[in-house]
Amino acid sequence: MSLTEFCDKLLFEANKGTLLSLGRQIVTLSQVMNSMIDIYNKRRITEPTEKEPDPIVSDSIPHLTVESPTEVPDAKLYYVKQYEQYAVRINGHLIHGNIGIIGNKQSTSCKYHNKCKTVLSGKICKYYHDVSELVHLRGLLTCEAYQKIMRHYKIPYFSKQSFLHDTSSSCKVYNCAQRKLGNRTSLEYDICKDIHNDVDNRPLQLAHDMLIWLVMCKRNLFDIKV
Repeated sequence: MSLTEFCDKLLFEANKGTLLSLGRQIVTLSQVMNSMIDIYNKRRITEPTEKEPDPIVSDSIPHLTVESPTEVPDAKLYYVKQYEQYAVRINGHLIHGNIGIIGNKQSTSCKYHNKCKTVLSGKICKYYHDVSELVHLRGLLTCEAYQKIMRHYKIPYFSKQSFLHDTSSSCKVYNCAQRKLGNRTSLEYDICKDIHNDVDNRPLQLAHDMLIWLVMCKRNLFDIKV
């Protein structure tokens, strides 16, 4: 074998190895891209069409259908003396609360509920307690302690962050005080996130917003009336 032939063979083998390595990298890159596409397709929520009924409305929300808004009966707002809060019942669910206080501190519900040693000792717990649970402690506390605790918790406190919506696409908690549920197109995916703040805050925030809206209606701030 001549020197020229030997050099040509070495060059061929080197190029062959480079091509094989490049081919393996292309296959790996293709597999990664396909995996990313699969993940995206699983997370993507398609917009509802006329042929495909919106599952949020058709399955999740019990409702009656009417032809005109004038057929919707007027729901009355009640004041519940036992709670010292306003309330309305929709679809069998009682929504109760007051216009709350909004500040910078984060508000968290007490994980011990009515078994909280602080409340059972007649003192104010630094975490939130729902008055619908506290009423069951009547008779277990002194009259003075019970009234003090009920007065304290009848007005909810909200962190201003708790009214914002977390738009991150991860199931991990980044903005733990912010709302996770609310975007129609990603509602089913957002359910997988840590939504304990939504569970704690939404009922009270709903009552808060409803009462603020009624104050605005009382002041004739809306032009459209049905």
